[in-house]
Amino acid sequence: MDADSFCVEDGTWTEWGSLAAPLRREVFVHEQRVPESLEWDGLDPECHHVIALDAQGRAIATARLTPDDHLGRMAVARRWRHRGVGRAVMVRAERVARRRGSRVLVLAAQLSALPFYEKLGYSAYGDVFEDAGIPHRMMCRDLAE
Repeated sequence: MDADSFCVEDGTWTEWGSLAAPLRREVFVHEQRVPESLEWDGLDPECHHVIALDAQGRAIATARLTPDDHLGRMAVARRWRHRGVGRAVMVRAERVARRRGSRVLVLAAQLSALPFYEKLGYSAYGDVFEDAGIPHRMMCRDLAE
């Protein structure tokens, strides 16, 4: 694998939490100023996690699927943004969701990320709301499409 290569894996928090947690802390707590108490909601052990790793095995992107088909905690390391890593994580998350029988995925998107999710087939609905002081909108995607 060259320096710009990455791979995408999925599994449990036990398997990937030690790599995903520092990335989420970097992106959400440090960059976006989300309070630690909001980032660590206690749901990680019951979720399925998707993680992208660089050639050295470091986490460069992550997301989680809750048992009720919500996708969240999507984070991409700053230097890896706009390089297809986020898209690859989403494709893997959707594959995992389909495999477990999910028909629709729902997510709360930061307004700045709406175009990213729209390109992946997600549709916004409802009013803008704040989560951790950041404006969001709900989005969903029919996985049968």
